Amino acid sequence: MATSLNKTLVAEGVEIEAQAKLIADLGCTVVQGFFV
Repeated sequence: MATSLNKTLVAEGVEIEAQAKLIADLGCTVVQGFFV
C-alpha cells in the first residue's frame, strides 16, 4: 500500500540478520536498529 502511494517504508527495531533479509525481501529499503 505504501509503495502505491509513493511513501517510503521504514522498518524499525532490526536486530538480527534474518530480520534484515526478510525486510529486504519484502521490498523495504530503509531500516533502523542495532543490526544496522
